[in-house]
Amino acid sequence: MLQKLILVPFFFLLTNAFAFSPVQEVKTKALLEKGVLRIIVEVPRGSHVYSLFLEDGLGPIRTKVFLEPGIEIPQKDLVESKPMEIYDQAFDSKLLAHQGSFEVMIRLEKSTRGPVKGYLLYQICDNRICSLAQTTSFIAH
Repeated sequence: MLQKLILVPFFFLLTNAFAFSPVQEVKTKALLEKGVLRIIVEVPRGSHVYSLFLEDGLGPIRTKVFLEPGIEIPQKDLVESKPMEIYDQAFDSKLLAHQGSFEVMIRLEKSTRGPVKGYLLYQICDNRICSLAQTTSFIAH
């Protein structure tokens, strides 16, 4: 009986800890103008996502752009708003990241017409906890 009394509160705490996540998702708006795809990314207040130009490897997951059917756009073809250097407590280091809103631009062929579909792969943190890799879709017309 004592074991059941201990397990029930533990199970309740465990399930509620995973049900509540302080880390939120970004929102995107995509525009296609004269062969340039602009993705406007809104990062929730108090959170940040990492630059497209972090090195892959150990550490945070850099933001990446994919166009359907899942083709990653190479870094050399991407332009992003200037990221800020932050001290990230979650990774105990200075990193390039975006807070608030930022833009990603990709030059496509001038003949490209909408809709252009794709998604961002990113990691969002609030300086205490980070998400696993997340994706957010976009469609540009």
